[in-house]
Amino acid sequence: MNCINTQFKAFIFDMDGVLTDTVEYHYQSWQKLAIELNLSFTRKDNEKILGLSRPDSMKIFLQGRPTTESEFQQLLQKKNECFLQLIDKFSPANLLPGVSKLLNTIKQAGFRLAVASSSRNTEIVLHRLEIAKFFDSISDSNIIQHAKPAPDLFLDAAHRLGMLPRECVVFEDAAAGIEAGLSAGMLVVGIGDINLVGRAHLRYSTMAAVNLEQILAYRLDEEM
Repeated sequence: MNCINTQFKAFIFDMDGVLTDTVEYHYQSWQKLAIELNLSFTRKDNEKILGLSRPDSMKIFLQGRPTTESEFQQLLQKKNECFLQLIDKFSPANLLPGVSKLLNTIKQAGFRLAVASSSRNTEIVLHRLEIAKFFDSISDSNIIQHAKPAPDLFLDAAHRLGMLPRECVVFEDAAAGIEAGLSAGMLVVGIGDINLVGRAHLRYSTMAAVNLEQILAYRLDEEM
């Protein structure tokens, strides 16, 4: 990587859909629960809850179906247990193409790295992928009350890294995460479907297509 005069000092990654693809596993676990409850749940429905917290996702999933607080918590637990069973065999082979190379390049260049994910299983997944060693901090829904699209997860990550928001680059694949990054005042890099990440400052079809030099050359200050 050529030497570039950049305002950015840290990179913050969403996990699901950016570092690895757990979307299908979440869909399968939601689908299993939907069958048990005789609810309709499609892949389009799954897209609507990408990046949201567990409780917010469950509220959308239930489609107004009344539950007691105890029943609600039991459903959350059942869905998560199903998801954990599905990812039991996760390994570095489940990293998305381009992720390993990008993490190594960023780390070797001396930047700080963090993960900011709405998932409460973040640490479990990172360790199974064998990439936890790359990250200086992890912010997830276990420690942050307000999930995306609120900016809290990203702001917490920046604080833990000792960085100002404008010094951070966010990688996201979901609309809620894009809005969270923008609200946090960070450079937002969207990965994937333009219908979901169209509001990001920079967009790439996949992680393998990411142009790090283009990102580092971006001048966020000129837009503020």
